[in-house]
Amino acid sequence: TQQQSFHTVFIPTGLPIALGLVAYCFGGHAVVPTIYNSMAQPRDYERVIGYSYVLVMTCCIMVSTSGYYMFGSTVSDQVTLSLERAPIDAESAMRVLTWLMVVTSLSKFTLYLFPLAL
Repeated sequence: TQQQSFHTVFIPTGLPIALGLVAYCFGGHAVVPTIYNSMAQPRDYERVIGYSYVLVMTCCIMVSTSGYYMFGSTVSDQVTLSLERAPIDAESAMRVLTWLMVVTSLSKFTLYLFPLAL
């Protein structure tokens, strides 16, 4: 009997959710004008934005790679949903991740209401 591979190179059915999650990661574009207006040296804006996108993309790639490394082809579309099957204290990990999402949402909401350039 031939055993199915644990790691599959490409699963096309997960592409729409993957693109949506990547778009969500870069969804802070609404605050970009206020950041530009609040900069001490606006001429450095393009370089700062370039570095920011590279940093965010690097973080996304690290999370996706580690999730795929841990769970292989059985990883959920959202890596955090796979943590329940991880050999760690899943309850504590989910609690920490939930609070990180709450803090992120509140900080984005606050930044939208009270932009940096007042």
